[in-house]
Amino acid sequence: MHARPHNPIADALATGRLMICCGPGGVGKTTAAAALGLHAALSGRRVLVMTIDPARRLADAMGLSAARLGSTPSPVAIDAVAPGATPAPGGELWAMMLDARQTFEALITTLTPDSATAERIVQNRAYRATTHAMTGLQHYMAVDRLCELVESDRYDLIVLDTPPTRSALNFLAAPGLITRFFDRGVLRWFTPAPARRGLLGRLFNPGPLVHGLLSRALGEQFATDLGDFLADIQSAAEPFKARGQKVDRLLRAPETSFLIITGPDPQRVREALYLNDRLKELERAATAFVVNRVSPDLHHESLDTLARLSPDEFEEAIEALGLNGDAETLRHLLKELERYCDELTRSADRDRRAVQQLIEAVGRHLTRLVPSLDDTAHPTQHLMGIARHLTA
Repeated sequence: MHARPHNPIADALATGRLMICCGPGGVGKTTAAAALGLHAALSGRRVLVMTIDPARRLADAMGLSAARLGSTPSPVAIDAVAPGATPAPGGELWAMMLDARQTFEALITTLTPDSATAERIVQNRAYRATTHAMTGLQHYMAVDRLCELVESDRYDLIVLDTPPTRSALNFLAAPGLITRFFDRGVLRWFTPAPARRGLLGRLFNPGPLVHGLLSRALGEQFATDLGDFLADIQSAAEPFKARGQKVDRLLRAPETSFLIITGPDPQRVREALYLNDRLKELERAATAFVVNRVSPDLHHESLDTLARLSPDEFEEAIEALGLNGDAETLRHLLKELERYCDELTRSADRDRRAVQQLIEAVGRHLTRLVPSLDDTAHPTQHLMGIARHLTA
């Protein structure tokens, strides 16, 4: 009797604290994250599924109204998500969508020395005008909030749904970038220094020069607001650096797993391998690879047989099949159907070769294939089907 093959995804769901789902866009990451969270909750764990994707796909995947999914974890009724399933004792399912700006402003209140400084920062016009474009800050806030939730011990497992590959890499690099930003002393350019005269004074206090350059490029008021914002935020530099280091440790912890979810087509497989290489550069390792929406093998020998029939034989065949209509029209439709099946077969063959390249690169034991499932079924049936393939 053969031993059951080892499944790293099932192991991570059973014992891990944090599972990060990353990969290309449009491959079903959010649905997979919801399915994994549901499986762990049914197994008796307290699970939070968290997304930093503002597209509200998580709400759709879990059968929630978009209004219920916010920056505070919301409980999800397991019996509503998985009707008929019996969760193990203690199982809980929660969901949330991170609001980076709201989280940043709450963190500023915590880390700055007084409420007046915090208020100046969040009301600063330069900050409010540019916060939507400060993607590094948004990614940092996501991982900081993640760290806070893990440390709370409120949840046994957090499953994180990340944006597509490039943004996910920025997300993973954010703690180090924030730490280096403060370490490299950029903020000193905007911080008043003791007055010195002449060239030496300008070298040791570059603030006026930087301010002048920014004023010419962006306008006097914006440059002043930006300088005020950066000078104020320097008061939180050390706490920010300490939290960045703590978050970095969390992302490297053995209880943290990285799941690369991709599609079967060559472009997405290449993107998954690229993401894997970048994870290695960040000294992190993928726990497993999921190839989602794999096409089934197509067999249409019956179409070939029909296409080869003589006109009389074809008419007899369509009568036997109970089909009504002009035989010539039906034969034309048959040809179109055969051509379509040929295209699907070629596409499936191309995808199969790409998936084989992935398996050869990372190992069969780390690769799970999920076939294309009927996503017109009830959302919960779809989630349960995906979970079965991922954890079997």
